[in-house]
Amino acid sequence: MSELWDKVEPSLFDCPFVGIHLMEGDEAAKQFSQIYPTPVLPASYIIDNLGKPIEIITLLKDIEYDEFFSKLSNAVKVFIANRKATTSNGPTQGTSGDQAPTTSAQAASSSSAELSLEEKVERAKKLLEQKKKADEEAKKQEEKERELERIHTGKLMQEAQKRREEQELIEAAAQRRRDKIEAEKERERLKAQIKADREEREFRERRGRPVDMASAGDMPAQPAAPKMEPVPSDRCRVQVRLPNGENIVEEFPSNDCLNTLTELIKQDGRVGGAFSIAQVYPRKVFTEEDMEKSFLELCLTPTCTLLVLQSRPKTSQIVAASPLGGIFSLFSMLFIAPLQYIYNVIAGFLGWNSGSDASTGTQARQDEAKRQRDPHASGATVRRRGNVTRLHNTNDDSDEENANWNGNSTQFL
Repeated sequence: MSELWDKVEPSLFDCPFVGIHLMEGDEAAKQFSQIYPTPVLPASYIIDNLGKPIEIITLLKDIEYDEFFSKLSNAVKVFIANRKATTSNGPTQGTSGDQAPTTSAQAASSSSAELSLEEKVERAKKLLEQKKKADEEAKKQEEKERELERIHTGKLMQEAQKRREEQELIEAAAQRRRDKIEAEKERERLKAQIKADREEREFRERRGRPVDMASAGDMPAQPAAPKMEPVPSDRCRVQVRLPNGENIVEEFPSNDCLNTLTELIKQDGRVGGAFSIAQVYPRKVFTEEDMEKSFLELCLTPTCTLLVLQSRPKTSQIVAASPLGGIFSLFSMLFIAPLQYIYNVIAGFLGWNSGSDASTGTQARQDEAKRQRDPHASGATVRRRGNVTRLHNTNDDSDEENANWNGNSTQFL
Protein backbone atom coordinates (compact mmCIF):
# COMPACT_ATOMS: atom_id res chain seq x y z
CA MET A 1 0.00 0.00 0.00
CA SER A 2 2.82 2.45 0.82
CA GLU A 3 4.42 1.79 -2.56
CA LEU A 4 1.19 2.74 -4.32
CA TRP A 5 0.89 6.02 -2.39
CA ASP A 6 4.49 6.89 -3.16
CA LYS A 7 3.70 6.85 -6.87
CA VAL A 8 0.76 9.30 -6.52
CA GLU A 9 1.46 12.94 -7.47
CA PRO A 10 0.03 15.65 -5.16
CA SER A 11 -1.18 17.55 -8.24
CA LEU A 12 -3.87 14.92 -8.59
CA PHE A 13 -5.93 16.54 -5.90
CA ASP A 14 -7.63 19.74 -7.20
CA CYS A 15 -8.85 20.49 -3.71
CA PRO A 16 -7.22 20.85 -0.33
CA PHE A 17 -6.64 17.54 1.45
CA VAL A 18 -5.05 16.14 4.59
CA GLY A 19 -3.25 12.76 4.65
CA ILE A 20 -2.99 10.74 7.88
CA HIS A 21 -0.84 7.58 8.16
CA LEU A 22 -1.83 5.36 11.09
CA MET A 23 -0.03 2.21 12.29
CA GLU A 24 -1.89 -0.76 13.67
CA GLY A 25 -1.81 -0.85 17.46
CA ASP A 26 -1.29 2.92 17.97
CA GLU A 27 -3.67 4.92 20.13
CA ALA A 28 -4.75 7.06 17.15
CA ALA A 29 -5.42 3.91 15.15
CA LYS A 30 -7.57 2.53 17.97
CA GLN A 31 -9.59 5.79 18.11
CA PHE A 32 -9.97 5.77 14.33
CA SER A 33 -11.16 2.14 14.37
CA GLN A 34 -13.86 3.08 16.91
CA ILE A 35 -15.40 5.44 14.34
CA TYR A 36 -14.42 3.63 11.17
CA PRO A 37 -14.11 -0.09 11.75
CA THR A 38 -11.14 -1.51 9.89
CA PRO A 39 -11.57 -5.29 9.62
CA VAL A 40 -9.06 -5.54 6.79
CA LEU A 41 -5.56 -4.10 6.89
CA PRO A 42 -3.90 -2.33 5.20
CA ALA A 43 -6.65 0.01 3.99
CA SER A 44 -6.96 3.54 2.60
CA TYR A 45 -9.99 5.61 3.65
CA ILE A 46 -10.94 8.66 1.53
CA ILE A 47 -13.27 10.78 3.69
CA ASP A 48 -15.00 14.03 2.72
CA ASN A 49 -15.28 17.15 4.87
CA LEU A 50 -18.44 15.81 6.47
CA GLY A 51 -16.73 12.64 7.75
CA LYS A 52 -18.36 10.38 5.19
CA PRO A 53 -16.12 7.75 3.60
CA ILE A 54 -16.14 8.23 -0.16
CA GLU A 55 -13.91 5.27 -1.02
CA ILE A 56 -12.21 2.44 0.92
CA ILE A 57 -9.33 0.77 -0.86
CA THR A 58 -8.08 -2.57 0.57
CA LEU A 59 -5.70 -5.29 -0.52
CA LEU A 60 -8.08 -8.22 -0.29
CA LYS A 61 -6.90 -9.01 -3.78
CA ASP A 62 -3.84 -7.90 -5.68
CA ILE A 63 -4.31 -4.40 -7.07
CA GLU A 64 -2.25 -2.63 -9.69
CA TYR A 65 -1.29 1.02 -9.69
CA ASP A 66 -3.67 1.87 -12.55
CA GLU A 67 -6.63 0.49 -10.66
CA PHE A 68 -5.52 2.25 -7.49
CA PHE A 69 -5.10 5.54 -9.37
CA SER A 70 -8.53 5.15 -10.99
CA LYS A 71 -10.26 4.62 -7.64
CA LEU A 72 -8.44 7.56 -6.13
CA SER A 73 -9.36 9.86 -9.06
CA ASN A 74 -13.01 8.87 -8.87
CA ALA A 75 -13.07 9.59 -5.14
CA VAL A 76 -11.58 13.06 -5.74
CA LYS A 77 -14.13 13.79 -8.44
CA VAL A 78 -16.98 12.72 -6.15
CA PHE A 79 -15.61 14.94 -3.38
CA ILE A 80 -15.35 17.96 -5.71
CA ALA A 81 -18.86 17.40 -7.06
CA ASN A 82 -20.31 17.14 -3.55
CA ARG A 83 -18.49 20.27 -2.52
CA LYS A 84 -19.79 22.25 -5.50
CA ALA A 85 -23.33 21.07 -4.83
CA THR A 86 -23.07 22.19 -1.21
CA THR A 87 -21.75 25.65 -2.13
CA SER A 88 -24.42 26.15 -4.82
CA ASN A 89 -27.23 25.32 -2.42
CA GLY A 90 -26.01 27.84 0.14
CA PRO A 91 -26.74 31.15 -1.74
CA THR A 92 -30.13 29.94 -2.97
CA GLN A 93 -31.24 29.25 0.51
CA GLY A 94 -29.77 32.49 1.73
CA THR A 95 -32.06 34.62 -0.43
CA SER A 96 -35.12 33.57 1.43
CA GLY A 97 -34.03 35.14 4.67
CA ASP A 98 -31.39 35.13 7.25
CA GLN A 99 -33.06 32.85 9.75
CA ALA A 100 -34.17 30.18 7.31
CA PRO A 101 -30.79 29.45 5.76
CA THR A 102 -29.25 29.03 9.13
CA THR A 103 -31.88 26.58 10.23
CA SER A 104 -31.79 24.59 6.97
CA ALA A 105 -27.99 24.44 7.04
CA GLN A 106 -28.04 23.08 10.58
CA ALA A 107 -30.66 20.48 9.66
CA ALA A 108 -28.73 19.45 6.54
CA SER A 109 -25.48 19.14 8.47
CA SER A 110 -27.12 17.09 11.24
CA SER A 111 -28.90 14.79 8.77
CA SER A 112 -25.74 14.30 6.72
CA ALA A 113 -23.84 13.49 9.91
CA GLU A 114 -26.50 10.98 10.95
CA LEU A 115 -26.48 9.40 7.50
CA SER A 116 -22.74 9.19 7.50
CA LEU A 117 -22.68 7.38 10.85
CA GLU A 118 -25.40 4.96 9.79
CA GLU A 119 -23.62 4.27 6.52
CA LYS A 120 -20.37 3.75 8.34
CA VAL A 121 -21.98 1.31 10.72
CA GLU A 122 -23.72 -0.56 7.92
CA ARG A 123 -20.57 -0.70 5.87
CA ALA A 124 -18.59 -1.90 8.84
CA LYS A 125 -21.19 -4.58 9.51
CA LYS A 126 -21.06 -5.66 5.90
CA LEU A 127 -17.29 -5.86 6.03
CA LEU A 128 -17.43 -7.85 9.24
CA GLU A 129 -19.99 -10.19 7.74
CA GLN A 130 -17.87 -10.59 4.65
CA LYS A 131 -14.82 -11.32 6.74
CA LYS A 132 -16.80 -13.73 8.89
CA LYS A 133 -18.15 -15.47 5.82
CA ALA A 134 -14.68 -15.63 4.33
CA ASP A 135 -13.33 -17.10 7.57
CA GLU A 136 -16.17 -19.62 7.68
CA GLU A 137 -15.57 -20.57 4.07
CA ALA A 138 -11.87 -20.96 4.73
CA LYS A 139 -12.60 -23.02 7.83
CA LYS A 140 -15.06 -25.21 5.95
CA GLN A 141 -12.59 -25.66 3.14
CA GLU A 142 -9.88 -26.58 5.62
CA GLU A 143 -12.17 -29.04 7.40
CA LYS A 144 -13.14 -30.52 4.05
CA GLU A 145 -9.51 -30.94 3.08
CA ARG A 146 -8.74 -32.54 6.45
CA GLU A 147 -11.70 -34.91 6.03
CA LEU A 148 -10.56 -35.84 2.53
CA GLU A 149 -7.05 -36.41 3.83
CA ARG A 150 -8.39 -38.56 6.67
CA ILE A 151 -10.51 -40.61 4.25
CA HIS A 152 -7.55 -41.04 1.93
CA THR A 153 -5.31 -42.11 4.82
CA GLY A 154 -7.96 -44.55 6.05
CA LYS A 155 -8.25 -46.09 2.58
CA LEU A 156 -4.49 -46.48 2.37
CA MET A 157 -4.42 -48.16 5.79
CA GLN A 158 -7.27 -50.50 4.84
CA GLU A 159 -5.54 -51.42 1.59
CA ALA A 160 -2.28 -52.07 3.43
CA GLN A 161 -4.11 -54.20 6.02
CA LYS A 162 -5.90 -56.12 3.26
CA ARG A 163 -2.65 -56.75 1.41
CA ARG A 164 -0.99 -57.92 4.63
CA GLU A 165 -3.87 -60.30 5.39
CA GLU A 166 -3.81 -61.65 1.83
CA GLN A 167 -0.06 -62.20 2.11
CA GLU A 168 -0.52 -63.98 5.43
CA LEU A 169 -3.23 -66.20 3.90
CA ILE A 170 -0.97 -67.02 0.95
CA GLU A 171 1.93 -67.86 3.29
CA ALA A 172 -0.34 -69.96 5.53
CA ALA A 173 -1.67 -71.88 2.50
CA ALA A 174 1.88 -72.45 1.25
CA GLN A 175 2.94 -73.65 4.71
CA ARG A 176 -0.04 -76.04 4.85
CA ARG A 177 0.88 -77.41 1.44
CA ARG A 178 4.48 -77.89 2.55
CA ASP A 179 3.34 -79.60 5.76
CA LYS A 180 0.99 -81.84 3.78
CA ILE A 181 3.76 -82.81 1.36
CA GLU A 182 6.15 -83.50 4.25
CA ALA A 183 3.51 -85.57 6.04
CA GLU A 184 2.82 -87.52 2.85
CA LYS A 185 6.52 -88.15 2.36
CA GLU A 186 6.88 -89.26 5.98
CA ARG A 187 3.85 -91.56 5.60
CA GLU A 188 5.29 -93.09 2.44
CA ARG A 189 8.64 -93.50 4.13
CA LEU A 190 7.04 -95.26 7.11
CA LYS A 191 5.03 -97.51 4.80
CA ALA A 192 8.15 -98.42 2.87
CA GLN A 193 10.03 -99.03 6.14
CA ILE A 194 7.24 -101.26 7.49
CA LYS A 195 7.07 -103.15 4.21
CA ALA A 196 10.83 -103.57 4.16
CA ASP A 197 10.82 -104.84 7.75
CA ARG A 198 8.03 -107.31 6.96
CA GLU A 199 9.80 -108.57 3.86
CA GLU A 200 13.05 -108.85 5.75
CA ARG A 201 11.33 -110.84 8.51
CA GLU A 202 9.66 -113.14 5.97
CA PHE A 203 12.95 -113.54 4.15
CA ARG A 204 14.72 -114.51 7.37
CA GLU A 205 11.93 -116.96 8.24
CA ARG A 206 12.15 -118.57 4.80
CA ARG A 207 15.91 -118.87 5.18
CA GLY A 208 15.49 -120.46 8.62
CA ARG A 209 13.25 -123.39 7.50
CA PRO A 210 13.32 -125.67 4.44
CA VAL A 211 10.80 -125.07 1.74
CA ASP A 212 8.41 -127.90 0.91
CA MET A 213 8.75 -128.51 -2.80
CA ALA A 214 5.23 -129.89 -3.14
CA SER A 215 3.64 -126.95 -1.37
CA ALA A 216 5.91 -124.61 -3.26
CA GLY A 217 4.64 -126.10 -6.51
CA ASP A 218 1.02 -125.59 -5.45
CA MET A 219 1.60 -121.95 -4.52
CA PRO A 220 0.44 -119.42 -7.10
CA ALA A 221 3.09 -117.61 -9.03
CA GLN A 222 4.10 -114.40 -7.30
CA PRO A 223 3.76 -111.20 -9.30
CA ALA A 224 6.91 -109.90 -10.87
CA ALA A 225 8.82 -107.24 -8.96
CA PRO A 226 8.01 -103.73 -10.12
CA LYS A 227 10.51 -102.14 -12.44
CA MET A 228 12.45 -99.46 -10.63
CA GLU A 229 13.40 -96.28 -12.39
CA PRO A 230 16.62 -94.47 -11.39
CA VAL A 231 16.11 -91.19 -9.52
CA PRO A 232 18.79 -88.60 -10.41
CA SER A 233 20.63 -87.59 -7.26
CA ASP A 234 24.15 -86.48 -6.38
CA ARG A 235 24.29 -88.46 -3.14
CA CYS A 236 22.96 -91.85 -2.09
CA ARG A 237 22.13 -92.56 1.57
CA VAL A 238 22.50 -96.28 2.33
CA GLN A 239 21.30 -98.09 5.46
CA VAL A 240 22.88 -101.54 5.83
CA ARG A 241 21.45 -104.12 8.24
CA LEU A 242 23.97 -106.62 9.54
CA PRO A 243 23.14 -110.24 10.50
CA ASN A 244 23.45 -109.36 14.23
CA GLY A 245 20.72 -106.72 13.91
CA GLU A 246 23.00 -103.67 13.94
CA ASN A 247 22.93 -100.97 11.29
CA ILE A 248 25.47 -99.05 9.23
CA VAL A 249 24.35 -95.72 7.75
CA GLU A 250 26.59 -94.06 5.19
CA GLU A 251 26.34 -91.67 2.25
CA PHE A 252 28.11 -92.27 -1.06
CA PRO A 253 28.31 -90.36 -4.32
CA SER A 254 25.71 -91.73 -6.71
CA ASN A 255 28.41 -92.60 -9.24
CA ASP A 256 30.28 -94.91 -6.82
CA CYS A 257 30.00 -98.63 -7.50
CA LEU A 258 28.42 -101.10 -5.09
CA ASN A 259 31.83 -102.62 -4.44
CA THR A 260 32.63 -99.49 -2.38
CA LEU A 261 29.94 -100.53 0.10
CA THR A 262 31.34 -104.07 0.21
CA GLU A 263 34.80 -102.75 1.09
CA LEU A 264 33.27 -100.56 3.81
CA ILE A 265 31.50 -103.56 5.38
CA LYS A 266 34.72 -105.58 5.32
CA GLN A 267 36.62 -102.72 6.98
CA ASP A 268 33.92 -102.43 9.65
CA GLY A 269 34.82 -105.90 10.94
CA ARG A 270 31.42 -106.86 12.32
CA VAL A 271 30.76 -109.31 9.50
CA GLY A 272 33.19 -112.20 9.20
CA GLY A 273 33.60 -114.58 6.32
CA ALA A 274 31.86 -114.48 2.99
CA PHE A 275 28.63 -112.53 2.62
CA SER A 276 26.32 -111.18 -0.02
CA ILE A 277 24.24 -108.00 -0.28
CA ALA A 278 20.51 -108.05 -0.95
CA GLN A 279 17.95 -105.33 -1.63
CA VAL A 280 14.89 -105.28 0.60
CA TYR A 281 12.33 -104.05 -1.92
CA PRO A 282 12.09 -105.22 -4.57
CA ARG A 283 13.76 -108.40 -3.36
CA LYS A 284 17.07 -108.84 -5.13
CA VAL A 285 20.45 -110.38 -4.29
CA PHE A 286 23.26 -108.56 -6.02
CA THR A 287 25.69 -110.61 -8.07
CA GLU A 288 29.35 -110.06 -8.88
CA GLU A 289 28.35 -108.16 -12.01
CA ASP A 290 26.16 -105.82 -9.94
CA MET A 291 29.13 -104.99 -7.71
CA GLU A 292 30.72 -103.08 -10.59
CA LYS A 293 27.59 -100.98 -11.23
CA SER A 294 26.95 -97.60 -9.61
CA PHE A 295 24.21 -96.84 -7.09
CA LEU A 296 22.40 -94.81 -9.76
CA GLU A 297 22.47 -97.68 -12.26
CA LEU A 298 21.12 -100.07 -9.61
CA CYS A 299 18.21 -97.63 -8.87
CA LEU A 300 19.29 -97.22 -5.24
CA THR A 301 19.25 -93.40 -5.17
CA PRO A 302 18.49 -91.27 -3.23
CA THR A 303 17.97 -93.64 -0.24
CA CYS A 304 17.92 -97.41 0.12
CA THR A 305 18.00 -100.21 2.69
CA LEU A 306 20.25 -103.21 2.06
CA LEU A 307 20.76 -106.50 3.91
CA VAL A 308 23.99 -108.37 4.56
CA LEU A 309 23.43 -112.13 4.13
CA GLN A 310 26.01 -114.33 5.83
CA SER A 311 27.05 -117.22 3.59
CA ARG A 312 26.88 -120.66 5.27
CA PRO A 313 29.70 -123.08 4.27
CA LYS A 314 28.42 -126.36 2.84
CA THR A 315 29.92 -129.38 4.58
CA SER A 316 29.93 -132.77 2.88
CA GLN A 317 30.71 -135.98 4.64
CA ILE A 318 32.64 -138.29 2.37
CA VAL A 319 33.38 -141.80 3.59
CA ALA A 320 36.29 -143.35 1.82
CA ALA A 321 35.45 -146.83 0.64
CA SER A 322 38.09 -149.33 1.72
CA PRO A 323 38.32 -152.65 -0.14
CA LEU A 324 39.24 -154.53 3.08
CA GLY A 325 36.18 -153.21 4.89
CA GLY A 326 33.91 -154.47 2.12
CA ILE A 327 35.41 -157.94 2.24
CA PHE A 328 35.01 -158.14 6.06
CA SER A 329 31.36 -157.10 5.85
CA LEU A 330 30.64 -159.72 3.23
CA PHE A 331 32.37 -162.42 5.33
CA SER A 332 30.35 -161.48 8.45
CA MET A 333 27.07 -161.59 6.58
CA LEU A 334 27.75 -164.98 4.97
CA PHE A 335 29.41 -166.94 7.80
CA ILE A 336 29.26 -165.27 11.24
CA ALA A 337 25.57 -164.31 11.21
CA PRO A 338 24.29 -167.90 10.50
CA LEU A 339 26.59 -169.36 13.16
CA GLN A 340 25.34 -166.86 15.78
CA TYR A 341 21.72 -167.71 14.94
CA ILE A 342 22.37 -171.46 15.37
CA TYR A 343 24.12 -170.83 18.71
CA ASN A 344 21.16 -168.85 20.09
CA VAL A 345 18.70 -171.62 19.14
CA ILE A 346 20.76 -174.35 20.80
CA ALA A 347 21.33 -172.25 23.97
CA GLY A 348 17.62 -171.59 24.30
CA PHE A 349 16.80 -175.29 23.88
CA LEU A 350 19.34 -176.35 26.53
CA GLY A 351 18.27 -173.59 29.05
CA TRP A 352 21.45 -171.62 28.96
CA ASN A 353 19.43 -168.31 29.28
CA SER A 354 18.74 -168.77 33.08
CA GLY A 355 21.31 -166.12 33.86
CA SER A 356 19.35 -163.54 32.01
CA ASP A 357 16.10 -164.69 33.66
CA ALA A 358 17.73 -164.46 37.07
CA SER A 359 18.88 -160.97 36.30
CA THR A 360 15.36 -160.08 35.19
CA GLY A 361 13.87 -161.40 38.47
CA THR A 362 16.43 -159.53 40.49
CA GLN A 363 15.53 -156.32 38.68
CA ALA A 364 11.80 -156.88 39.40
CA ARG A 365 12.47 -157.40 43.12
CA GLN A 366 14.52 -154.22 43.27
CA ASP A 367 11.70 -152.25 41.62
CA GLU A 368 9.15 -153.59 44.13
CA ALA A 369 11.35 -152.64 47.09
CA LYS A 370 11.76 -149.16 45.65
CA ARG A 371 8.00 -148.75 45.31
CA GLN A 372 7.53 -149.78 48.95
CA ARG A 373 10.06 -147.21 50.10
CA ASP A 374 8.60 -144.45 47.95
CA PRO A 375 4.78 -144.47 48.07
CA HIS A 376 4.62 -141.70 45.45
CA ALA A 377 6.55 -143.71 42.91
CA SER A 378 3.34 -145.46 41.83
CA GLY A 379 2.14 -142.29 40.11
CA ALA A 380 0.90 -140.26 43.09
CA THR A 381 2.22 -136.73 43.55
CA VAL A 382 1.71 -134.07 46.18
CA ARG A 383 0.47 -130.68 45.04
CA ARG A 384 0.79 -127.63 47.29
CA ARG A 385 -1.17 -124.44 46.69
CA GLY A 386 -0.53 -121.94 49.44
CA ASN A 387 -1.26 -123.62 52.75
CA VAL A 388 -3.31 -126.43 51.11
CA THR A 389 -1.67 -129.76 50.18
CA ARG A 390 -3.44 -132.19 47.85
CA LEU A 391 -2.52 -135.73 46.76
CA HIS A 392 -2.74 -136.24 43.00
CA ASN A 393 -2.56 -139.52 41.10
CA THR A 394 -0.84 -138.99 37.81
CA ASN A 395 -1.96 -142.41 36.53
CA ASP A 396 -5.62 -141.51 36.90
CA ASP A 397 -7.09 -140.22 33.65
CA SER A 398 -10.41 -139.14 35.14
CA ASP A 399 -12.01 -136.11 33.57
CA GLU A 400 -12.33 -134.38 36.92
CA GLU A 401 -8.61 -133.91 37.21
CA ASN A 402 -8.23 -132.90 33.56
CA ALA A 403 -11.18 -130.53 33.62
CA ASN A 404 -10.91 -126.78 33.47
CA TRP A 405 -12.74 -124.34 35.73
CA ASN A 406 -14.19 -120.93 35.05
CA GLY A 407 -13.95 -118.00 37.43
CA ASN A 408 -17.51 -118.65 38.67
CA SER A 409 -16.69 -122.28 39.70
CA THR A 410 -18.22 -123.69 36.50
CA GLN A 411 -16.43 -126.73 35.11
CA PHE A 412 -15.84 -127.25 31.41
CA LEU A 413 -13.82 -129.93 29.63
